[in-house]
Amino acid sequence: MLQVFYGGYTVGSARISSGFRNNPELWWLVALLVGFTAIMLRLAFPPRRTQARLEIRHDSISFVPRRIDQRMGGASVTEAAVTAQSAEILFCHKLLEGIPEGFSFVIRGNHEHEREVPVKFGRFLDQQYCQKLTQGITSATGLPVRLVTRRWSMDGTAQETEWIPTIGKPSTAFVAIGLGTVPFIGGIVVGSFRLRPEIILAIGAALWLGKMLVMIAYARRYPTQTKPSMLTLSLSSIFPFGAAYGLAVVITPYVLPGLSK
Repeated sequence: MLQVFYGGYTVGSARISSGFRNNPELWWLVALLVGFTAIMLRLAFPPRRTQARLEIRHDSISFVPRRIDQRMGGASVTEAAVTAQSAEILFCHKLLEGIPEGFSFVIRGNHEHEREVPVKFGRFLDQQYCQKLTQGITSATGLPVRLVTRRWSMDGTAQETEWIPTIGKPSTAFVAIGLGTVPFIGGIVVGSFRLRPEIILAIGAALWLGKMLVMIAYARRYPTQTKPSMLTLSLSSIFPFGAAYGLAVVITPYVLPGLSK
C-alpha cells in the first residue's frame, strides 16, 4: 500500500511539475487562489483590536463598533451609565412592524429616563450565549437582566414580551468547510473527464449558484445582526469559487492521469 501511494505521489508530482512548465498560465490560477484565500481569511478572522466589543463595568455599559464601521460608516462609541437608581437591564430584540431592527441594552431605573445602548453581534444569539452574556452583566453591574422583545409600531407605540432565544444552530465552521469543498470536489470530478470548455463553465456556474442558494437559505434560517447584501455575497463568493474550481479542473488530469485518457 505504501509503495502504491508513493508511486502515485511521484507520478502525480512529476506530471504537475511538467504541466506548470508547459502551461505557465497555471501560476496565475495559483496566485489568484492564494490571494483570494488570504483575503477571505482576513475577513473571516479579523484582528481582535478591529472587532466590535461590548464593555461592561460596574457603573456603565458601552459598545465599541468595528473599526471599519467607525471609519466608513461614521459609527461611534455609545455608552450608558449605571447609577444607584438603576433597577434592571433589558436585553432587547427590537422589531419594527415585524421586521428585525437589531439589539440593544436598556438601563431602566426608578425616577430616571431609560438609557439605551444599541449593539451589533457578528454571531447567532442562541440560548446558551445569551445566558452567559446576561450572567456576566449581572455579575459586573449587580443588576438583573431580562430578555425582552420590543415590537414597535409605525405610530411610535411599543409592546414588550418575553424573548426566548433558540437553543442553537449548526456550527458555522462546519457549514463553511462544507461549502468550501464544493468547488474542489466539483473541479476534480469535472477535470476527470474530457469536456468542452462551455460545459465546464456551465457546470461551474450551476455549482456556484447552488452554493449561493445554500448560503442564502442558511442566512435566512439563522439570521444575525450583520446581514450581507446579495451583491456582497456574490462578490465574496464568485471569485474564490472560480479560482478554486478552475485550479481543480486543470490540475486533476495531471494528478490522476489515468482518468483523463
